[in-house]
Amino acid sequence: MLKKGTFSRRDFVRSGALVAAGCAAPSGLLSLAHEPPAGEEALPIRLGLASYTFRNFSRAQMIGFMKQLDVFALNAKDVKDHLPMDPQAEEAALADYAAAGIKLHAAGTIYFAKDS
Repeated sequence: MLKKGTFSRRDFVRSGALVAAGCAAPSGLLSLAHEPPAGEEALPIRLGLASYTFRNFSRAQMIGFMKQLDVFALNAKDVKDHLPMDPQAEEAALADYAAAGIKLHAAGTIYFAKDS
């Protein structure tokens, strides 16, 4: 017997189904959510993305996904080619992001191979 206030397995499955339904919603429906009603100003809060979310994908693929999601704020992490440590490769990555209209807001946890 469950105590009042506990989260049952059935509630967990039901919640998962609601999340899946929300993810499967048409993108046009989601774009309506961030457009302000006529005569009102847009809210200053914008959704961003951590590049680690797409750690198994290349930078080009991640940029494509971000365009599909209509998200243009990025917290980059040094996985794959998202934020290269080599200065020339880093400049190329920054140019790719700028060309796609993506603004970098932060860098994720970055580990250094040497303590120099």
